[in-house]
Amino acid sequence: MRAARIHGFGGPDVNAVDFVIDSIGGDTQARSWSVLKEGGMLINLIGEIDRKAARKAVRAIKFAMVYDVEDLKQIARLVSRGVIQPHISKVMPLAQARRALDMNQNGRSHGKIVFKVA
Repeated sequence: MRAARIHGFGGPDVNAVDFVIDSIGGDTQARSWSVLKEGGMLINLIGEIDRKAARKAVRAIKFAMVYDVEDLKQIARLVSRGVIQPHISKVMPLAQARRALDMNQNGRSHGKIVFKVA
């Protein structure tokens, strides 16, 4: 199995990889198909899988988390006590939810986007 840490798709030696873990989506996912070897797999962490862009000789799976309400309550308590501090990249009005989703899916948000409701 060949693995590589890739921060961009500019290098000519990035090809025939066994799998890509896509945490960005959008254009990154579109470019990821071309570096997979035959039988390779795209593991999608965000958004939808663009099956039309996929080559026939590769596979794709969507990986998603299932959240437990009690775990989320515990995390909220830790945040409120200052034990952990989430990285908030932007606070936006709820009316800009579509823009926030686009930012997130295109890798322009490094941290959480919080919506201000009021």
